[in-house]
Amino acid sequence: MSSSDILSVRLWFGAAAIAFMAIAMNAAGWRHKYFIRAMFSAAALMVALAVFWPQIEEWIPDKANYLVTSLSTSRVAWFVMFVVGIGAVLIAARLKMHEAPGNEVFNRDALTHIIGQQFQSTTISLDGNFYDGCAFNNVTFKWEGGREFPCFWRTYHGIYSFACR
Repeated sequence: MSSSDILSVRLWFGAAAIAFMAIAMNAAGWRHKYFIRAMFSAAALMVALAVFWPQIEEWIPDKANYLVTSLSTSRVAWFVMFVVGIGAVLIAARLKMHEAPGNEVFNRDALTHIIGQQFQSTTISLDGNFYDGCAFNNVTFKWEGGREFPCFWRTYHGIYSFACR
């Protein structure tokens, strides 16, 4: 393999590492920790391949070497890499719709999760609580200006009201 092909392969692996890193960093606030770890691991693997490609190249079969060289010198492969990187950035920007007031990303993990319960004729505290799949019947929702709260309730029945401090 010529030195220009080796450089092309190393640059392609480096670009792949940057694309995986961009996806991982844009998804860092998500709840899918395994996906984020997989993206960081893929980025680390691509960096290792880019750095150590001249040594690795000698160990791989000729067909695999031909495939990697063809891929790294293909304009289509570079275009796909560019589209994946830009797409990751644009999708992450679109997902920032779930931001809390003050431009702070909403952190569901910091809230108390209350799942699938039914509430009847009581006062519900919204401060620091996350209600998911709950049913509310004749309740008063109370917010005292504390931590933010998401509005992801499912079922309302009867009369309900809001009380603020």
